[in-house]
Amino acid sequence: MTKEMTANLSLNEATLQFVNLYAENVLETVEIEPHTLQELFRMSLFYNKRYDENNSLAVGKAISYALSRSDHWQRVKIGLYRNILLATEETFVELEDDIAPIEDIIIPISLPSTDFRNKLIDYLAERLFDKLKRNLHSGNYDYEKHQMSTQEISSVLYFLMESYYKEQKLPHTPYKMGDYVSEEAKQLIELKGRKKNLVFEHMVPTNLYINEFIKLTVNNELTQAFILNSLQRNYYSCIVTQQEREKLIPFVMGEGWDGQDPFYRYDEAGIRYFEQDR
Repeated sequence: MTKEMTANLSLNEATLQFVNLYAENVLETVEIEPHTLQELFRMSLFYNKRYDENNSLAVGKAISYALSRSDHWQRVKIGLYRNILLATEETFVELEDDIAPIEDIIIPISLPSTDFRNKLIDYLAERLFDKLKRNLHSGNYDYEKHQMSTQEISSVLYFLMESYYKEQKLPHTPYKMGDYVSEEAKQLIELKGRKKNLVFEHMVPTNLYINEFIKLTVNNELTQAFILNSLQRNYYSCIVTQQEREKLIPFVMGEGWDGQDPFYRYDEAGIRYFEQDR
C-alpha cells in the first residue's frame, strides 16, 4: 500500500478500505470507538489533507458511515463497534475471561541495548504504569467505557520520552529522538530546510503491544514489570522519510515475523538504518 495508490480515493472509499484493513490485520482489537479509528485513519496512508479542507467533521462522519457499510464491524451500542472477524457472537467480557493471566516473566532476548536506552525504558515504564493506574482509580469506575485508546497511550509514551530528553538536556525535536535513523533520512537531516519530510516511526506498530496494556488494565492485572518487558522488546523508533514510511505495512509486522525481531518490518521493506547519535 502506497500513498500513490490511495491518493485518488474519495473520502468514503478511503475510510471503508481503512476500517476493513484494520479489522483484518489488527487482531488484538475486538471492540473500538469510532473516534479512535478516526485518529488512526488520519495517521494512515489512506488519509489526505483535502478530506478536511471544507468540513472538519467530514472524516468523523465518513468513518461512521464506513463502519455501518463494512461487513467486518457490528455496532454494539452507540459509539462502540465490534470486530466480527474476531468475535461474532461473544461479548468483549467473555473473550477477556478466556485469556489466562500473564505472569511477570522477563523474556531473555538478544536486542541492542545501551545504558541510555535502559534508563529511558525504565523511565517510560514507571511513569506509564503510574498514568494507567491513576486513570483506572480516578473515581471513574466505568473504565471500559472511558479507557484510554491505543493512540492516546502511544501519545503519552511519546510525551514521556520527550520529557526524559528534556531532563537529560538533550535535543528533543522528533527527528532527534529516534533510536535509529534511516540512511535517506540522515541525508535530509544534513540538509537545511528539508526536515519537513521526516517522520518519527515506531519500528513495531504500537497497537501490537499497547492493546495488551489496555486489556490488563481493565482486568486490574497490569504490572510495571510487564510494561518494562514489553517496551524493552518492542519500543524502538526510527526517523524515516515520508517515502520510506509508505513502504512499511501499517498496523502489522508482516507475514513471517517471529514475534521477537523488532527490526523485521524494516528489513523486509529494504530500509537501511543506523543507530542515532546522542
